[in-house]
Amino acid sequence: MIKFNKIGMKLILAVSLTVIIIISIFAYFSIKSQSENLISEVERHANQLSETIKHSTRFDMLANRRGHIHNIINTIGEEKCIRNVRVLDKFGEINYSTDETEIGKMVDKTA
Repeated sequence: MIKFNKIGMKLILAVSLTVIIIISIFAYFSIKSQSENLISEVERHANQLSETIKHSTRFDMLANRRGHIHNIINTIGEEKCIRNVRVLDKFGEINYSTDETEIGKMVDKTA
């Protein structure tokens, strides 16, 4: 068993505890910062993709070419990194979706 009555052992223990505490605090803030950056990047990418879809379907929506809009949305929805694409009206009703069972349903606008 180690005796802690020598000043060297007490100093090693104190320094070790201080280093562990400092590294833990640094790791916590580093992980928190990286997590926030990752979420921000995902939101930026989703907004960019949303704007691309909006611009891609704009003229077909103005001309009321529903078949073209469905084709564009289904083509975008086939990408492996995209789970679902929905186009909503201002009331929250799904007008177009890659999942056709969702069309006509309302979404929670506060969600």
